[in-house]
Amino acid sequence: MAGEGEHHFASLNYGQIVCVAAKHPSRHSRNASMAYLAHGKSPREKSCKAGEKMLKWNGVRSALHTLPCGRLAGWAIPVGSLWKRFRGSKHDSHRRTHMNEASPIYKTRFYSDCIGVFQGGGCRAAAFGGAYDAAFKLGVRFSEVAGTSAGSIVAALLAAGADPDFLLAKLQTLDFPSLLVKATRSTFSSRSKLLFALKKVPFKGEVLDSIVGIARLGGLHSSAGIETWVENCLKELSGKQHGPVLFSDLVMPLHVVAGDLSTMKPRVWSTRTTANQSVAHAVRASCTIPLFFQPVEEGSALLVDGGIVSNVPHFLFTGAVAQNARGRKRVLLFMLEATEERKRADDAKELLSQLASLAVDGGTDVQLMFTPDIARIVIPTGDIRATDFNEMNGTKVGTLIANGRSATEAFITGELLSTQGSPAESSSITDEHEAYLTVCEQIYSTRSSVRVAMPDTKWFWELFPTVLHWRKTNIRIVAFLPPVAANSPDGAKEKQRRAFMVGMGVELVETPALPFYGMLFDTVASTGAGALTFPGERTDYEPAARFYSGRIDQAAIVALHERLQLPTTPATNSQHRPLLQPADQAGLLTRLQENVQFYREPGVTLAIEEVELSKVFLISRYVRAFRYKQIQSLVAHYQEQRLELFTPAQIPLHGGGFSLVTPPVVEETRPQFVALEGNTRFLYCFNNGISKIKAVVVRGVNAELPGKPVPLKQVRITTIKHPPGERMLGYNHGLFRDIERAVRPLRVG
Repeated sequence: MAGEGEHHFASLNYGQIVCVAAKHPSRHSRNASMAYLAHGKSPREKSCKAGEKMLKWNGVRSALHTLPCGRLAGWAIPVGSLWKRFRGSKHDSHRRTHMNEASPIYKTRFYSDCIGVFQGGGCRAAAFGGAYDAAFKLGVRFSEVAGTSAGSIVAALLAAGADPDFLLAKLQTLDFPSLLVKATRSTFSSRSKLLFALKKVPFKGEVLDSIVGIARLGGLHSSAGIETWVENCLKELSGKQHGPVLFSDLVMPLHVVAGDLSTMKPRVWSTRTTANQSVAHAVRASCTIPLFFQPVEEGSALLVDGGIVSNVPHFLFTGAVAQNARGRKRVLLFMLEATEERKRADDAKELLSQLASLAVDGGTDVQLMFTPDIARIVIPTGDIRATDFNEMNGTKVGTLIANGRSATEAFITGELLSTQGSPAESSSITDEHEAYLTVCEQIYSTRSSVRVAMPDTKWFWELFPTVLHWRKTNIRIVAFLPPVAANSPDGAKEKQRRAFMVGMGVELVETPALPFYGMLFDTVASTGAGALTFPGERTDYEPAARFYSGRIDQAAIVALHERLQLPTTPATNSQHRPLLQPADQAGLLTRLQENVQFYREPGVTLAIEEVELSKVFLISRYVRAFRYKQIQSLVAHYQEQRLELFTPAQIPLHGGGFSLVTPPVVEETRPQFVALEGNTRFLYCFNNGISKIKAVVVRGVNAELPGKPVPLKQVRITTIKHPPGERMLGYNHGLFRDIERAVRPLRVG
């Protein structure tokens, strides 16, 4: 152990910390006592056997012995568990000087990284402006969007980078009747016999004129006005001056659905498959309500409203193929619902109008029957119809926006009770990052203990903020680990991590053999009981991990808990409560300047300053969802300790020593700052209305940046592993600033 008074630094890269701690973990024998029933086998024994079969089928390699569980008879786990809301102390007001005072206290726990899907609905889609405004303020963020019909307009603007203010301004000032362009050119190549007969009718009128217009031109109006308006909005957002805005020009993946009369199938445009095609053209085709608008001609094909084939295009994100491509993403569906029943059609014109509306909305209920668990925000639209372009005014638009806002606020603030998922979809995990995300989702629901059985402690770096939260709230963590092999190439790092874990109050139990690989959350009698398991040797035919929770997985959870029991007596270090405290700033800056090669050059200066997020750009276009999920608890910890975000802080360790939590690091490239460390913290603060934070500001660097900077509003949260060249445009590894290594201690004393 280093001498008293010496500063020991470590880096926190959203979970990655190296530090000084005690080197000798406490050891405990496992409690193997069980309660046996006097006669026969209990129903609980059968439950355990069923659990063993389920676990074997799902890839847990160890053979679990049948364990009688009479002492646990009668327990039950509710299907859902309520998570504590992050509210902060009533004394926190003075620490929130840079919080947006208009932002609500509650923030979504489920939809900070999701896919947004917008239903079609013609004029009624103005309600999506209010819905997105409320969703954004409540912390909802989309990683990609999709839309049908008028929903594709909103989706396209969001994909181009529109914020709530832009979207609301455009909808509130939109002249809806101007979108109805007079149709002049016929869709048909030959003259209709019906049209010839109608012209001989002796009386005239508006109804007959409409029928004649449809028979002669294929629709009452041209949808060219929609394409023009959308194109102008997209150009304003993208800054593109020449040529149409293409799918490749968007800052977020977009999917648009229309109906193709030549193939009688959906036509789908997307950033991945039609990168070089016009966004406005696709949106126009998707909005072409049959009979009301002429079909859009594309070569020999005729394209019509996407509502004909899929008015809620969530089919793009359901099914095994789609889920494997995107990881475990939630889908949030925005829907429109008429609240007044239509009157019976009294004439042909009303009949045509109702047919057009039915074409857009008719199949929605049938589609949703096949995906009953998908999350949906249903917005009431009263008696406003999809084709009421000429009746739209400021009052009606304002009502729709208000309805969208209130429906979204009600859904998000009540999401703990309304959000659910298919067990088959939520239990299978495709890679380690999704597994980490699953652990992070237990951060607030876990109430008593966490058991970990893994071959090493590499997971600890990635989950550090979660572990810190559990330990500071007195959640007991016990890690079962095999001894470190003498010839292990990573032996020194492994010992260092274990020493740090002991310093944080994590109990270590070294055992030659582990019954399985995984993590157990709480006891089987707890509402937060769950289990995450990893196969010992993964094959191509099984998932990377599985998560068990709730009544449906009761048998598996019981069997796992019986195989990995907590030590009866907690270790001494488990009483340690790690809390952030202010740290020395000069030592951190010195270490950075000495150990980052680009910062050793003459003229380079470093200082801790307050940075405005409006001036910050990131190198990476994506941040990982599991890291983003943990920042809320870290922010709360700073606030609880009355520390400014993210001033240098340290964590005192059991047995002596401490570890430094480094602030974000930015380089000044006037007039902006580019983040080289702290991407996730910057994005979290940006998304949550925090306008300024503390950071290390570096000036005078001559070296080029390791990638092309992007504004914060273009950065997306992802559950998918992206290679460096995809995460960072123009990535050059030789220019990478290894800030984490610069503040890492060279040895454990």
